[in-house]
Amino acid sequence: MERRLRCIEPVVRPVTPPAKIGDEALELAKWSTEALVHGILNERDLKRRVAMAKALDAWPHVSDRMAELVPVYVEAMHGTDPDLDKAMGKVLGKLVCCDAMDRRHAVIQAGWDQGFRRDVSRGLLEALGLGDAGTLKLLLEIAEAAGRDGDEDRSKAALLAAQNALGRDYDRREVCMAILLHRLAYVSETVEAWILRFIRNHWDQGPRHGLIEAWHLFDDLIHERPTLVPRLRETLPRPRHLRDHGQFLLEVSALPLLRSEAALEAALGSLGISPTDLPLAELQLAMDVVSPLAASSALQKVVGGVLERL
Repeated sequence: MERRLRCIEPVVRPVTPPAKIGDEALELAKWSTEALVHGILNERDLKRRVAMAKALDAWPHVSDRMAELVPVYVEAMHGTDPDLDKAMGKVLGKLVCCDAMDRRHAVIQAGWDQGFRRDVSRGLLEALGLGDAGTLKLLLEIAEAAGRDGDEDRSKAALLAAQNALGRDYDRREVCMAILLHRLAYVSETVEAWILRFIRNHWDQGPRHGLIEAWHLFDDLIHERPTLVPRLRETLPRPRHLRDHGQFLLEVSALPLLRSEAALEAALGSLGISPTDLPLAELQLAMDVVSPLAASSALQKVVGGVLERL
């Protein structure tokens, strides 16, 4: 069954380029947003264009008018000089970071519209990574498209931006881990390696977000991507003491729902160690769940380890 959400093609309202600059003698810092954008789009001198882009990188220009100009502005970034592209991307990063949803959405929409080009702006990708995890799916799609084109540099640039977005939005990490795990079976080798490395580093740092989802994923992978099973198994965390009674009982209660020995072996091998102050009734419940699993000869060793810790 198809488990991914499909992105409906967006409807983009055409944007007319801004009018010409009225007085070019003004200092760049005093120029309006519209004047700076027009200058960047039409000036021929590269250094002057870079200077204008740097002047545009200021919070007063993070406005509704700048959001309206984003489509035509981003169009000029593709394939341009790297220094100019980087300077132009700074104001997009501010738009993505601001609290106004319509301004953020303008940049994200530009990513969906123009982010899949072969000459896509690196400044645009970097800007998409400066917000929150709302850009994760978009950046994964861009990385996938680049991988299909055989462009590893573009794919890695999108994945780096995705990693930055995840790092800046820790509050949504649990949801993001679920997204990464559910996409794991359907991505290219480059994206697959990045996802596995990311979730391994995340679990090594302590939080167990997405661990139960990963256990359930083994039930699917043995049919859909059996070669991925050992690689995912290597990313799972080692058993360690848990302080949260609820987390321990949640992990234990997930065991009877697993269907395959591969999933059970992975779950038992990474099951958290019960808190030292676990009430006797809860300890007995865990014993009652784990003990019957020893009936499988393939699981006897790992079940024995869990029972010994209990």
